[in-house]
Amino acid sequence: MSLRNLEKLFLIDEARIVAEYSPLGTGQNNGSTSEQALLKVLLTGVDDSEAKQLKKELSSRVSTQQKVQAIQELITNLYPENTIEQESIIEELELALETEERELEKAEAELTIAISNNNTLINQKRSLTDKILATDSKLNESSALLQRFGSLEEKYQSDQERLIGIREATGLLELYEDIVCPTCGSEISNDNPELIGSHVLAGIQVEVRKIEFNIKELFLARETLSLSIESDNEAVSNQQEKLREIDLQLEGALEEKIGKVSLLKSKAAELTRQILGAQHQINSKNKLISELGRLADGLSEEQEIYTTDEINSELAALSTSIESILQRWDFPNHHPTVFDFKSRDIKLAGKPRSHFGKGYRAIGFSAVAIGLMQHLLQEGRHPGFVVLDSPLTTYKQADQDQENEDEVDAISGDLIYSFYSDIAENYKNSQIIIFDNQEPDMALIPKINYTHFSKNNNIGRYGFFPANVT
Repeated sequence: MSLRNLEKLFLIDEARIVAEYSPLGTGQNNGSTSEQALLKVLLTGVDDSEAKQLKKELSSRVSTQQKVQAIQELITNLYPENTIEQESIIEELELALETEERELEKAEAELTIAISNNNTLINQKRSLTDKILATDSKLNESSALLQRFGSLEEKYQSDQERLIGIREATGLLELYEDIVCPTCGSEISNDNPELIGSHVLAGIQVEVRKIEFNIKELFLARETLSLSIESDNEAVSNQQEKLREIDLQLEGALEEKIGKVSLLKSKAAELTRQILGAQHQINSKNKLISELGRLADGLSEEQEIYTTDEINSELAALSTSIESILQRWDFPNHHPTVFDFKSRDIKLAGKPRSHFGKGYRAIGFSAVAIGLMQHLLQEGRHPGFVVLDSPLTTYKQADQDQENEDEVDAISGDLIYSFYSDIAENYKNSQIIIFDNQEPDMALIPKINYTHFSKNNNIGRYGFFPANVT
């Protein structure tokens, strides 16, 4: 059910309002069934198709018993275990779990005492572990430093070889005589030729001695560092040996108790898993039984609640609501007003609405639309507004000068006044929008939200949509 299905109940255009077919439909020949279903849904709040299906399924006690049997077989196949037996098994498992938990508490207490009695060994183990970690860290640093010493020695040797090469080259240069420039033939100027070779050789000798000293010092440092690494490795080996001895002592004192605690924890966890599994199975079975029982009750309740008598009572209430509206409007010969389920329309004093002239058909349609709104609002099944297009325009007041007037359209002039008066006074909690050429009485205009569409920008409002002003 959507608002689109209900649109025809509260949006009535000028063609439908004077139509001879049902106010619930659109004039289609095959629409009677859907219109009746819509009326049932509106009046009872129960979907007609669902109600038919439910009544069909529950038409005989045999069918109901077959469904109950099928449900029982389903439960038996899915959950063959007896609930009482399962509950008894759960109780046994819970007792066993309590026993295991007591044993576990006892074993954990014994383990705590054993750990307390071996605190000295545990502290020694912790101290040795810390020392081993510290020594390992020192060994890593020493190894990195020894590697850097090797790189530094290679650099010193490279510098030494370079200086020795310079010294040999300088000695060779001193053996050569001065000559003129092979390019220009001029003599090469040298103010102190005797100082060049001796000065360079002296500087080289100083640098070579420095490098030799550094290499010697580096060698001593590497020897010392290597001895330290060897000593630390030996210390780590001794500490690890002591640690193994302590572990053996602790294992002898604690291993049995730790194993007992672990075993008891595993048993308790397995018992807990079995208990939870059995409880889940019982809960699932109970939920299925409860849900299927609820569905069966719902089917039975649907059959008991949904009856033709109730629809007839709702139709009678709707007819009363529409008749009271027509009475306030001074509609002639409207009693009794009956909403006929077969035609989905009203009959006034036994005469179908479709047999009236256009004017009375329009006012009758309006009464049906407003009566439905008034009746359904109490049940929360109506949006609370109605739009009527030209409910009064086709009316023709009696006039002796109009010789060609259609008799079925002639009405009392008081009906229009009563129509607008009722709209103004009795629908404060809902909204009725009327588009019509028939003006309400001037005395009623202050009581309603009145807008005059003049098609003149200088008078009232131009139209429903604003005019284009250039």
